[in-house]
Amino acid sequence: MDLVIFNIYVFSVLGHEAIVEVVSHRRPESDLIEGDRLTFSVADSCNKCEFCLKGLEQKCTKLFKV
Repeated sequence: MDLVIFNIYVFSVLGHEAIVEVVSHRRPESDLIEGDRLTFSVADSCNKCEFCLKGLEQKCTKLFKV
């Protein structure tokens, strides 16, 4: 639900994923250009469990408490 309809302006990331837009960068070897949109996750994954090895980092067993 969009928080703006409640006149609430939140200047933070809600949830575990975010979207950013490249405004500048200092890596000449990169293929990024201004205006590119990127997604990223702040959740940590192990890159070793069965889910991570299948490219499903959002289902990493490290993310779930037993």
